[in-house]
Amino acid sequence: AVMPGNVYWMNTDGVYLGCNDNQAKAIGFFSRDDIVGKRNEEIGGFFISEFLDEVNKSVMETGRAIVVEEPALLADGTQAVFLSSKVPLRNQHGKITGMVGISIDITERKEAEKNLKIAKEMAEAANEIKTEFLRNMQHDLRTPFAGLLGLADLIESQETDPEKKEALACITESARALLDQLNEIFELVEIESGQLPIIDKVFDIHEIIHAIYNMLLPSAKSK
Repeated sequence: AVMPGNVYWMNTDGVYLGCNDNQAKAIGFFSRDDIVGKRNEEIGGFFISEFLDEVNKSVMETGRAIVVEEPALLADGTQAVFLSSKVPLRNQHGKITGMVGISIDITERKEAEKNLKIAKEMAEAANEIKTEFLRNMQHDLRTPFAGLLGLADLIESQETDPEKKEALACITESARALLDQLNEIFELVEIESGQLPIIDKVFDIHEIIHAIYNMLLPSAKSK
């Protein structure tokens, strides 16, 4: 009577022989004895007969246990989802005489799964918008920095004053480093969309340190 979950049992004609208190309460019965002698279509409400009858019939005809999610309508009018485990009942000769089932309310879990799915879809949509924005920005950002780099290179090549030439070299290196960073960002966008393979690149750590040194030198000197 006080077993956890909703427990119920029936004969092969689909007539209920009993249930526990939880099941009676969910249906809206005053007593668990009220279920005795009734079929799903007679009870209505909690038992959605067009779905449950087929499941119950399958268990008793095949003799195989089944675990299935089932819709239900609680006594207060709330729509719910139950995870039900149903097994055939047999007599001492092994003949199937009915079925026993136990159902657990998983409505909150299903709602949480639904909300998680919605959140996942929203995150994917936001990421797609970000990717599309960066993809559209490639030309707008690359073009001015490429022009800046080309102009700085040209002026540096024509400059004869050592101090000015050194300053222009720093500008050139900074512009080139920033352009490289932009290219790496855009490469990452392409990789995320599956359009570009990841490529191992050979680099010289000394050249990288030297480039960083040149970029930071003017700021260090000013201090």
